[in-house]
Amino acid sequence: MGAKAGMAAWARALAGLGARTAGALARALYPPVCIGCGAFMEGAKTISDPGSASLHEILSSSFCQDCGTKIKPVNQPFCTVCGEPFASKEGPDHTCGRCAEKKPAFASARAALLYDGPVKNAILSFKYARRMALARPLALLCQWVFLRYYADAAHDLALPVPLHGRRLGWRGFNQAWLLMEGWKNDARFPSPDRRILRRIRNTPVQAGMSKKARAQNIRGAFAVDCPQKIGGKRILLVDDVLTTGETARECARVLAKNGAARVDILTLARVEK
Repeated sequence: MGAKAGMAAWARALAGLGARTAGALARALYPPVCIGCGAFMEGAKTISDPGSASLHEILSSSFCQDCGTKIKPVNQPFCTVCGEPFASKEGPDHTCGRCAEKKPAFASARAALLYDGPVKNAILSFKYARRMALARPLALLCQWVFLRYYADAAHDLALPVPLHGRRLGWRGFNQAWLLMEGWKNDARFPSPDRRILRRIRNTPVQAGMSKKARAQNIRGAFAVDCPQKIGGKRILLVDDVLTTGETARECARVLAKNGAARVDILTLARVEK
């Protein structure tokens, strides 16, 4: 090995040692805390690639053991269209009654977890308490959902469910967009774009509304800019929570009306019926 090559090798080794030392120091000064309850977590494993980790490993890297026992994954069997889990845990996946009666504009919807307990606490803290440090662990869960259900779906674009300008200004960020952290530089994921689907009506907050009221509230709230960008394309729509599905249905309807060939829905969590 020449002198220059030897010096370069030593530089790389020192750089690696410096990174490891910095990482250890950061963990000592700022030990990881549970994103569900805030408790300190000793020995929590850092997950860098959700594609090589199980859902349990990802959850245990962000939630303490106590919170982990309260988290409910979305388990099969569930509706092959809307992804709603069935009360009976026996039998294969099949289409639920609602989707059979009136098929939504989206082809499928999938989520990782039920919106309850520590998961609900984490999402609410992220959105309303502006705990931006939660973006990374929650984004890892969304990556896991994609790789679990849509890795072979060949989506062309990934779009966040948009916020109206007023709400975006108040909150300061679109949580759905932050959940796609890292997608742009990873070839496994579809290209994210937040400029295509736009919210044109500042609808009232839907919490507490009935399904019918939600559908009426959200009707006509979205528009597509540059329809030529989605013509014939397979679109993945991303959001934090699927509640009744009315927002996802309306977004998918507008995207399909403007030429999208297929729309699928990915959410971090979904409300249990």
